[in-house]
Amino acid sequence: MEVISAPQPGAPAHSTPLLWLQPAAQHPSPNQGRTKTRFLLKASLNVREGPKSSISPSQTADLFLLDLAEKLENSSSKNETVGSGGVALKGLRDHSAEAIVNLKWPTSKTEAYRFTDVKFFRDFEIWPSNASPENNVDLSSLRLGETDSLRLVFVNGVLSSTLSNLHDVPEALIMGSVLTLPDKQVDSLVAPNLLESVSEDDFDLFATLNGIGARDVGVVIVPSSLKVEKPLHVVYYSSENCSCTGSSGSQISLSSPRLLVIVDKGAELDLVEEFVGASQTVYWSNSVSCSPRSQSHA
Repeated sequence: MEVISAPQPGAPAHSTPLLWLQPAAQHPSPNQGRTKTRFLLKASLNVREGPKSSISPSQTADLFLLDLAEKLENSSSKNETVGSGGVALKGLRDHSAEAIVNLKWPTSKTEAYRFTDVKFFRDFEIWPSNASPENNVDLSSLRLGETDSLRLVFVNGVLSSTLSNLHDVPEALIMGSVLTLPDKQVDSLVAPNLLESVSEDDFDLFATLNGIGARDVGVVIVPSSLKVEKPLHVVYYSSENCSCTGSSGSQISLSSPRLLVIVDKGAELDLVEEFVGASQTVYWSNSVSCSPRSQSHA
């Protein structure tokens, strides 16, 4: 199975997974028959609150999707943190968890996916990746020393402070993890814009899944009139590192990196995103790079 690092035509622009897998031989879905608990209950409540119908929630709900959402929520909840960053991250997860019960997996009849086949994902067992120790990262594949650019490196969806390069950052530029930024900056600048970006994701399945599984949010805020001279290089590193239980040929390791970029009026920033994976691994990087509509895009 080959990993293709290219966006596919016809998919939503700001949140489509940028690493895709070529379909392999068909496998029976290992998720069939599993009991869906909390997310199926939410779907059931939605049906009861709507118009009267003889259709049961098990018939209307996408059980594959709810199972994946539950795995992501269970995985991300293990990394609960405190402070304003932790509160903002929990708000992202909670909002996305509420939105997912109204969504279904795209088919060829879904307008945005008419020319993008994603149904083969349903033939695999998808597990959230674990946060990898940084000493397990193949540094040779990252080529981190080749440029003098500013750099943010995500490892399986979590921002790495040691692999990132934040030297010579302009004093007015805010850049780093939502979990380590000062509470005052998170409360006044990050949380409101993060909430706005999340509300725009409510009808985007992959962005919503990212919100449920996000363990971290990278933040870049360029204040008004600041022109950042060095480009920002954002690296998403993925490895096949998950709590998988099935046969290896039917598994995909899923990470959920998220980047919030705010570029104010008159500011300039050159941003390059790169997706890198450990060799001989099968993975899915469901990344979201977002910028609130009220702000200029990088």
